[in-house]
Amino acid sequence: MLKVIETKEKPVLDYERIYINSTQRALSEYDGTVSTARKLIFNAVRFFIHVDIDLYDRADLENLMDMSNALSMVIAKITPDDLMTIFPISKTYDGERYQMKDYFSAMEAVNAHGLHEPFKTANEARELLWEYWNRDIMEYQVKLMSIISAFNQFETGESLLERWIREKDIDLPVHRKYTDQNGNSYMVDGNGRSVPVVKSFPKHIKLLEGVQQ
Repeated sequence: MLKVIETKEKPVLDYERIYINSTQRALSEYDGTVSTARKLIFNAVRFFIHVDIDLYDRADLENLMDMSNALSMVIAKITPDDLMTIFPISKTYDGERYQMKDYFSAMEAVNAHGLHEPFKTANEARELLWEYWNRDIMEYQVKLMSIISAFNQFETGESLLERWIREKDIDLPVHRKYTDQNGNSYMVDGNGRSVPVVKSFPKHIKLLEGVQQ
């Protein structure tokens, strides 16, 4: 006789906490060698990818920027070849067709610097990261820009995008997204009107009768 077994919900993994803990462990083990640098770089980049800055205040964002600068200095101690062992260049080859980065453009930047040549400075490391083609590095760079933009909004009241729109004199309505202490998101327009952000369900999910979204 068949018996229906109630399934238990899997706990949601807190990747931000997982990677900040692993980054702290890697930092305590870092001794300037390439092997410990690789471990520290990997975990720190993964932490940045998963960090949720919506609830971060100005001091938290400034700490993240300081952490990113420190990470760049660690990357400066290794070579592009070392970086490729941590985050391999993605093997997509049609960048020229779509006017975007790809394997060839990334390798061109790597070879121009020198495959086995240490970065030496944090600026050199950052410059190559912008030319690099790897999903983790790309997400790290995007998150870093979001952190800088959010910090700029604390400082000036404008995000980087808002400043660009103003400087280019573009007539475009601006909506800011906020999150309250309960984790509820809402948008505020230029007139101060707020509307809640409602997360829609994927089309393949059907709500049961009597269940409200």
